[in-house]
Amino acid sequence: MMNDDRLEIADATDKAGGIIWTEDLRLGTPSLDCEHQAITLIMARLHAAAGTAVTGEALGLILSDLVDQLQAHCLHEEQFMRANRCPGIAVQTAQHNQLFDLVQQILGDFERGGFQLDTTAPTTLWRWFRAHVVESDLRLKGWGEW
Repeated sequence: MMNDDRLEIADATDKAGGIIWTEDLRLGTPSLDCEHQAITLIMARLHAAAGTAVTGEALGLILSDLVDQLQAHCLHEEQFMRANRCPGIAVQTAQHNQLFDLVQQILGDFERGGFQLDTTAPTTLWRWFRAHVVESDLRLKGWGEW
């Protein structure tokens, strides 16, 4: 029999559509890892709220929080790369711009759709973000501390 804590975690994970932080995403740079974890949490909140009776205003606040976190993180990550003379800054910046294009598309769809959002958008964002961390950010391991 499952205890209540495990049940809550399982329920939260189901509602988050599998959007959870896992240790394989850890870079070893605490500030960047913390930001990645915060972004993951916001994406999970967005997924859990999407397609429910949550108001458009509440979804808008989550989206706004996500945009703010992403902007701050991408700027920080690019500064980290410059400060530590990491290779690939142009590619990283281009990928961040692709992410913001995707976010802007989702925001536009959200506004045009009467401030409704289904789970497709948060799932797409998570897949992009996770792939970016695995394929690009993990290359930053060992390049410096911040």
